[in-house]
Amino acid sequence: MNKKFSNSDNLRTDTMTIKASPKEKADIKKNAEACGMTPSEFLRHRGMDYKPTAAITKEEKRLLQNLDGCRSDMVNYANAISGMTPDDRKRMFHQVPSMLRWYKLVYPISDAVKEFIISVMEGGRITPRTRKSIKKLLTDDRKG
Repeated sequence: MNKKFSNSDNLRTDTMTIKASPKEKADIKKNAEACGMTPSEFLRHRGMDYKPTAAITKEEKRLLQNLDGCRSDMVNYANAISGMTPDDRKRMFHQVPSMLRWYKLVYPISDAVKEFIISVMEGGRITPRTRKSIKKLLTDDRKG
């Protein structure tokens, strides 16, 4: 059920009107849109001392799409390797020059994913519980 109507104590029946300059109005609309909210929701949240974080930016969306492509590439690599016979896999992994060339291609992708995750974590868009598990993964990755 819609939160707005779930409890008669919380029923939004009162209105408030504010005066704003055209620039302030445009800024409020822009900030609300960046947070995925209407201007009313944005101002209500700000008025209740909640600081909404911006929703994903166009640049972050582009990066996520790029990461999804990288993920697809990684899945394809893993599928190709798992489709090999054990002897072919051993031969491939024992070819140091080939593995170094492959690593040079893969490392920037995994490093970019790691950097993106860290930047999102620092921006506060990941819950503390998820942040803790990601930090553990990243720490374990550095050790191994």
